[in-house]
Amino acid sequence: MNPTTDQPLKSALPRDLMAASAQPGELAASRRVLIGFLLAALATLLIAALTYYASAQRSAASQRLDATTVSIQHLQRVLSQATDAETGQRGLLLTGDARYLAPYELAAANVGQELEALRASVEGDDALTRTATQLAALVNAKLAELGDSVTLYQQGDGPGALDKLRGGRGQATMQELRQVGNAMLASLAQQQQERRAAAEGAVSWSSWLIAGGSAVLLVLIALAAAMTAREQEAKAQQTWIDRGVMALGLQLQGDHTLAELGETALQQL
Repeated sequence: MNPTTDQPLKSALPRDLMAASAQPGELAASRRVLIGFLLAALATLLIAALTYYASAQRSAASQRLDATTVSIQHLQRVLSQATDAETGQRGLLLTGDARYLAPYELAAANVGQELEALRASVEGDDALTRTATQLAALVNAKLAELGDSVTLYQQGDGPGALDKLRGGRGQATMQELRQVGNAMLASLAQQQQERRAAAEGAVSWSSWLIAGGSAVLLVLIALAAAMTAREQEAKAQQTWIDRGVMALGLQLQGDHTLAELGETALQQL
């Protein structure tokens, strides 16, 4: 055996060099990558929650706008039917032609349903609910007045029916009905404008939120990908070093002279 051969060096060199590899750096890089992906996952969840909230707000604003539009439609039909009923009654009394009663009969049959739908559509708004109740009372009073005169005429009391028409009570009721209806219509129109602006704001906010969230998520994913690439590069470099160390250890095994050891080590390095 060559006395210059150092057996402890042969057996310990690969282990010592491999143990001295940058393991703490690898662990730190792995933690950074893991933290990056965790942040991306948390950002995804947060963006999803905010997007859901924005979508719910947008849907609620749209539903409120639709509800106001429906209220306006019901109110317009109530006012139109009240006018049609009065037109039919006057047509009958002035001409004696029963065909004029068709608008009156149609309005009398449907206006109650429209009034109920109107009250239901403004439920939750105390001011509009009170106005709808007042309007319903006026419509019912008007229909009762019209019905009385129509009944008198159909019973053969044309002069009595005309006297009711000339009395002015029906005209006063109709004038008040129109005033209340127009005031309610103005309130609903203002509410519709406000709710339309709120709906447009909700849509705009939702769009900005989605765009901003997507940009933040893209940045986080890019950072995580960059850290992963750096980690892979560091691992590749460390693997290359470890392979060289292992190859060096294998070359140094066995009995060699000092000159052979130096030559072999330099060649492997």
